[in-house]
Amino acid sequence: MKINKSYIAAGVLVLALSVVYIKDMSHMDRYELTVTEHCSGSGILLYQTESSLPSQAEFTVNVNTADLEELMKLPQIGEKRAQAIIDYRESYGEILGIEELCEIDGISRSLAEKLSPYLVF
Repeated sequence: MKINKSYIAAGVLVLALSVVYIKDMSHMDRYELTVTEHCSGSGILLYQTESSLPSQAEFTVNVNTADLEELMKLPQIGEKRAQAIIDYRESYGEILGIEELCEIDGISRSLAEKLSPYLVF
């Protein structure tokens, strides 16, 4: 079941006797709450949240021209990963795509795919 942001009051969602606390509401539009019920004798209600990155990002960053601060605006890119991107660029030249981005220390295939809506090469 998809929960509309307007149904979540003060970041707390009450489902039956379960409570899910959502700390940061600023990106709530990226989350969907899925409630799954398992009949295992105890009748416990389990919940899980699934994150989905947008197919169209709110902003894009050119990996080949961005400075440290611009790269750090990307999700899960801190100073260390941003510097690794810059160092790779300086050593090997222009980064041509996601495949090459995965060669950079600290950037896994999974992370590169999550970043792809935000990136321009």
